[in-house]
Amino acid sequence: MKRIIYSSLKLLLIAIALNALHSCRNTCEPICCGGEKETSLYFTALSENDGIPLVFQLSEDFADLNLLKENARIYSAPAKNGDYCYSRENLTSGRTEIYLANLLGTEDKNITENIVNFDYTSPVINPQGGSIAMNSQDNRLYLYSYGSASEQLSILSSAILPKSAANFSPDGRYVAFFTGQYPSVSLNLYDVVNAEGPNQIFTLNNVIDNRRGQVIAGWDEESKHLCFAFDKTEGMDTIKAIYIVDLAGNQSNVITNNKLGIHQASFSPQNSRQLLFASQSGDLWIADISDSEPKFIKLTENKEGEINSNPVWSANSEKIVFTKFFDDSKEDSELYMLDNNTKSEILISNQAFSAYWRR
Repeated sequence: MKRIIYSSLKLLLIAIALNALHSCRNTCEPICCGGEKETSLYFTALSENDGIPLVFQLSEDFADLNLLKENARIYSAPAKNGDYCYSRENLTSGRTEIYLANLLGTEDKNITENIVNFDYTSPVINPQGGSIAMNSQDNRLYLYSYGSASEQLSILSSAILPKSAANFSPDGRYVAFFTGQYPSVSLNLYDVVNAEGPNQIFTLNNVIDNRRGQVIAGWDEESKHLCFAFDKTEGMDTIKAIYIVDLAGNQSNVITNNKLGIHQASFSPQNSRQLLFASQSGDLWIADISDSEPKFIKLTENKEGEINSNPVWSANSEKIVFTKFFDDSKEDSELYMLDNNTKSEILISNQAFSAYWRR
């Protein structure tokens, strides 16, 4: 049985969330704004009335739902200090811009206001705060670094892979991203905390040909390894796998499963020997590599025409949030929460984009 948390069809709930937002702005207490809640879920859903994207914060126990922003979309959870970033369409110019905000309600800053007049998207904040990676319309990847004393804008790449996003390591030291065009795609790793500016650590060429959903490299919780889904052609065969590499770019493991197919791989925050992925048929699986031979554990049972995508672990690995798409409706999507122990699913929202856990 499905339990729905937010529906764009339920305008009363939107009104309640709006009231909560105004209350939060007035009081700015940490518990209201989410500052004291390390485990919260952040997602974007469309308003039923006008299709405007709305950014919500949902507590882990579903007791509190706060509307953080209107006409905004997020691509990462807030940092530990409460900073977060979002994209917003400028209703006058039509340009998509990137903003820096904080859960405690400080004034939002347009960080793209004074740079080249393009659309900007996929802003991702460093989990430790202090920097934001974002894509531009001309396929550049920018790194915006900020602090109490200075701000700096760097170009990390002029060939970011379309429909991909950067991903910071949990410790905030590194950022990984993909560049190029299919089938010639490279994985890049940069150190972003050294005093002289971003420094390239390695580039691995021809590492991916995998096109479902947003392409992101996953980090283990120790910030020592990256994983990514990889479809490699060998002769007449296609090898479908998860590759794991260390901080030097050396391959430390490869997990193959041609029968299932593998998309959007990520490490469990509690156990780096377990990796979550979406199969070719659209179900979610775990690859357990604790033993010499990988063990594959099925998590979901999709109906025909359903495809699960963009899966994200909770901090304790007990829950997984994901987006469900439908073959008969390319415009519709639903956001679900999966209990990893009971395998039960809760419908959080319709007309929703990806969701992100704050840890």
